[in-house]
Amino acid sequence: MTFLRAFVPLVLTAALPATAQSPWHMTLGPEDSVKIGMLRNAPNGHISYQEGKGGLTIWVDGRIGDATQGTFILHPHSWSIPDLERASPVRVFAAVHDSTLPCTSDSAWYRNYAAINAIIPGPRQGELLAFVDGEFHPKNTGTPLRASIGIATSTDDGMTWGQRAVIVQGNDMVAAHFDCAAVDATMKTRVDDEGSAGPTAVVRTEGGTQYIYLYYLDRVRLSSGGRPTSDIYVARAAYARGGAPGSWQFWTGRGWSPPGPEVIASPVITTPPHGGESAHPQVTYNTTLKRWLMIFHTRLDLYASTSEDGTTWDAPQALGASIRGARAPAFPTLVTPGSADQQTTGATGWLFYSREVNLSATRKGYLGFRRSFTISTIPSHGAPPRPRAGRRPKP
Repeated sequence: MTFLRAFVPLVLTAALPATAQSPWHMTLGPEDSVKIGMLRNAPNGHISYQEGKGGLTIWVDGRIGDATQGTFILHPHSWSIPDLERASPVRVFAAVHDSTLPCTSDSAWYRNYAAINAIIPGPRQGELLAFVDGEFHPKNTGTPLRASIGIATSTDDGMTWGQRAVIVQGNDMVAAHFDCAAVDATMKTRVDDEGSAGPTAVVRTEGGTQYIYLYYLDRVRLSSGGRPTSDIYVARAAYARGGAPGSWQFWTGRGWSPPGPEVIASPVITTPPHGGESAHPQVTYNTTLKRWLMIFHTRLDLYASTSEDGTTWDAPQALGASIRGARAPAFPTLVTPGSADQQTTGATGWLFYSREVNLSATRKGYLGFRRSFTISTIPSHGAPPRPRAGRRPKP
């Protein structure tokens, strides 16, 4: 398929004036299981897609069997569950899987694990940019892990990816002057995870300049004043630079850092009470709300929030997606069929995610699920309407 080569980059611009946001609500429909491409542990990150005259292309993270983990490309005929499950997956990205690679190596940031979490058109004709969740496991035991975010490029419709480089490593690595060995030496137990992960990317225009806005979680143990945190952060880079290392600015709470090396950043969303962590944010421009819409997971539930400027977000709303007796949903992606890609959503669509469930009496695993979603604005006077079952979008 070659329709991606002619894809025109979508530039999104927040359209609301600087006024208070009207109340809004997201309603979810019933949960259906979906096994995209018959992959296991999928989605194990955000889903990216491109939709155009040439058809539908999807990138999803998962496994074939027990060992072949990575990012897969699929070409389903539609968003219907039968078509998603019949689509044939081809692996296009994977970790290095070389346990001897030192943490100082150029490829160490994805030595043990790699998953593409966001794909957007690049600034050059026929180019795609991928933002990768990579992991280095100091003990080669899965956890503890040190996560980083990298970038890769493709010029063949997302089949092969080159120019792989790390771009975000997190506050603790910045505080340690990027001494990976020093940070890794502090990771002694299975819960001592570190670093930035779960990226999402959108292109927006601000002050006449096009930027890539990159949202991510950062697990901070060492430079957080003694209280480990896992909150959501944002960085941006001029779109014309294609996300290259050294072109990024980081939100500090007082403004943007100058383009250049990573600095200590401040979160734009902190974890809701009792949520444990905020992770894997996905951001879209929602045409119904005319604002940026973020969905992310915690250890309790999925949450949604909106923003006009990309840095100031309203109080997150719990979506009630948790299932009693099972792990809360993770790795959320909102999809509105008919949109060019995952950067834009409308009033209705699909919410994809995965949950850890009991596969047998002795074995657990992640399964994929889907719900419809409906976004509505709530009248400013009177009580909010009672929640209704979500209207299912067309597949």
